[in-house]
Amino acid sequence: MGTNYYIRENICNNCNRYDEQHIWKSSMWRDFIIHHNKKDYNSWSEFQKYLKWKKIFTEYGEEVKLKTFIDLLQFKKSKYPFRHKKEDDPHWIYIDWFYFLDVEFC
Repeated sequence: MGTNYYIRENICNNCNRYDEQHIWKSSMWRDFIIHHNKKDYNSWSEFQKYLKWKKIFTEYGEEVKLKTFIDLLQFKKSKYPFRHKKEDDPHWIYIDWFYFLDVEFC
């Protein structure tokens, strides 16, 4: 069981449409994976800056404050630092003590 996290942008208050970008998955067996968006961020600090003015939502439509989101990532990293890496998969990228995955996943 896991939870996907998304950024929502261009939210229309009239029709409730929005653009959505997958940014993170928290799961029981992988613990956490950050979606690597090379054009927008290539490090943990860039990822945090990228999120600064964004609205973050769970797959269940619950908005998550940035500080809560960052704290959750930090907690997951400290609790399970290396449990989920697949050594033979070139799409797993280890950056600043965090794992990023550069393919589409949910």
